[in-house]
Amino acid sequence: MNKIPVFDIGDTLIPVTHNINDAVNSVLKEEEGVEDPPYFPIDQFDIYKVEGIQAWLDKHDIDADPKKIHEAYIKWKKEYFRESGKAEQLRRVSEEFGPIGIVTDNSKEAKKCYRKIMESHNIDIEGFVASADIGVEKPDRRIFDSFLEKRDESTERFVYFGNHLKKDSGSKDAGMDFVLVTEHRN
Repeated sequence: MNKIPVFDIGDTLIPVTHNINDAVNSVLKEEEGVEDPPYFPIDQFDIYKVEGIQAWLDKHDIDADPKKIHEAYIKWKKEYFRESGKAEQLRRVSEEFGPIGIVTDNSKEAKKCYRKIMESHNIDIEGFVASADIGVEKPDRRIFDSFLEKRDESTERFVYFGNHLKKDSGSKDAGMDFVLVTEHRN
């Protein structure tokens, strides 16, 4: 029996943690003249909201345009999906095994961004659940159960790909198989 793939996004499909700072730093250095920008902690500030970026800029007393930083990061994501071949891979996987699913600890803004990127590459998705949608994060099985409710298939049909052993293996509690992805580890 073929399994239907379900993916985490950040640091599973796309290298996020370290690449956020590349996008932030490119704008701050090249356009704003900031020589040594501080680290942008994704777990404390929302890169998908201009207000989140502004709060980080305020914390570090940096006078810069948060919208430029946000746009640079989104542009990088779009280019990554195309240039890395991920878009083509995901499109082929969806065609061969059925529409992919997404379960991610993310904001609603991040979900909109990723959905838009994937749709622009004609990647068929059925079931896209972000933690902000239901108020729990992985490994809480309710986030995986929420995904499963969106699909009319038995839980044994799904295999979850994630990059965090403790959080993502929560998919097993919901009855999915689990594969640990280490591609984007540094």
